Amino acid sequence: MIIQLPYGKEYIEFKCDLEKLKLVTLNCELADIGDQGIIERFYNPIDYDSLDKFIKPEDKVLIVVSDATRYTASDRIIKILLWELASLGVKRNNIEFIISLGMHRLPTVKEMEEILGRGILENFKINIHNAFESKNMIFIGVTTYGTSVYINKILYEFDNVVIISAIGYHYFAGYSGGRKSLVPGLASIETIKANHRLVIDEKGYGKNPNATIGKLKGNPVHLDLMEAAKMIKVPIFCINTILHRKRLVDVICGDIENSFYRACEEFARISSVEENERRDLVIASCGGYPRDINVIQSLKSLENATYFCKRGGVIILLSRCKGGWGNKEFSEWLKYDDVNVFKEKLIRHYAINAQPAFTWRLHSINYNILMVSDLASSFQRKLNVKLFNSFEDALKEALSRLPDDYKGFLIPHCWETVPSNLVEQ
Repeated sequence: MIIQLPYGKEYIEFKCDLEKLKLVTLNCELADIGDQGIIERFYNPIDYDSLDKFIKPEDKVLIVVSDATRYTASDRIIKILLWELASLGVKRNNIEFIISLGMHRLPTVKEMEEILGRGILENFKINIHNAFESKNMIFIGVTTYGTSVYINKILYEFDNVVIISAIGYHYFAGYSGGRKSLVPGLASIETIKANHRLVIDEKGYGKNPNATIGKLKGNPVHLDLMEAAKMIKVPIFCINTILHRKRLVDVICGDIENSFYRACEEFARISSVEENERRDLVIASCGGYPRDINVIQSLKSLENATYFCKRGGVIILLSRCKGGWGNKEFSEWLKYDDVNVFKEKLIRHYAINAQPAFTWRLHSINYNILMVSDLASSFQRKLNVKLFNSFEDALKEALSRLPDDYKGFLIPHCWETVPSNLVEQ
């Protein structure tokens, strides 16, 4: 069987031996929701006012969108949303956008065009969040977890806020999307650091066991995020997109909390598989751009791949990484090879990108990682992986390390694929 493995904006073809490798894929029959389906969701939210009741003709509306590291189908949603806002009498000059960056890098003009869609840059004001500009922040309270919440004050300049975000798995917040568009998306660097530090179990191995993929109950990172987001006293209408191989298969709208939980349930239903064994080899593609835009984003797919692989097994990770590390701080923390030394430094001198670096270090010790990537060979030592420009060469290397009777999994869209036993029921 010929399988196409996403790689950046291209594909690598692989002739798969199904006697050795089991193809792990999600339901391929999921249909696109269609434009009319999107409109229907706007007017049938979860326990919330429909769009026409939520927004009045005279309202000023701020639309929050994610950055280039996440494909959310925002360009498609925006086109339809603007039609509906116009039909409700909202004036174009009363609509602005803000890109929810968290502490990610600034988007390029080309990336903004991809995020927003054709004609938006030329016709609307586009704001870009900067977590490091304290003058643009307003203090709104302290969570029960001790996080001082500073949020971009632009939110309070509008009558209503509309959030467009995609639901997906997140390796320590449980799920991405929803409340994350506000915190960390529009929060200060101090707030982001305080929230992310909840990942760390200072008395244990280094990571709080409840801060993990597919888990919301008892997850301190998620609960802190939700509490902080609910402190924002501006009416918020959430548009949660659910994607399958970048196909928009559902949209769930409503408030910041109930719609998010319903969307997570739906995403987990279509994005978990009944494969709870671990095998010798896992061949995993992140799913292409932007999920393999840089090393940090690739970690999410690597994390998922580990749940299918035996400890000490081989993982071939296909991740183009045109954006390099994704953050310089992440690479600097990878100088620590010893896990115990790393953990001690992490607890004493916590930094936001230190935690994902710690997770990468653990995986690079527990698994043999062969990475098909455009990364330069200089990345190899810090990552503790073997880099390849060719998938064929990586596969040849993997087979040389495996017994003749090996068994493996092939996962073309690993970013959105986890075993069902990880997901809360």
